[in-house]
Amino acid sequence: MLEVEENDGDVYFSSYLYLQSGWPKSFNRKWVEIFENGKLKIRKELDTKVKITKNVKDALSIEPIDTKIKGIKDRHVGKSFQIQFEKKTFIFLSESRSERDEWVTQCNNVIEGKKPQKEQIN
Repeated sequence: MLEVEENDGDVYFSSYLYLQSGWPKSFNRKWVEIFENGKLKIRKELDTKVKITKNVKDALSIEPIDTKIKGIKDRHVGKSFQIQFEKKTFIFLSESRSERDEWVTQCNNVIEGKKPQKEQIN
């Protein structure tokens, strides 16, 4: 679930996904600050460039991607990771590798036209 806090004109996200064209090399310095507690601050003036969605399906419905995943890269010592497609890059804040794997599965399922499915635990 996406949690948003507003404070002094900045927007804080405790979990997030954003989508943009290209490889966001300077996203941490220019767009987002990651704090020790894992919260993020996105500057309001840059907020229009950052698409915040609750899940992969929402993100892909904003700007559809019809290509397979090209690569996955861990960033910021395991606090986040990015999934690179041919023309777009997703960046996720993640608590665990299993959560990352779930996002990758969702991305592939959406691209292949499948509905996201939750795993059943017996």
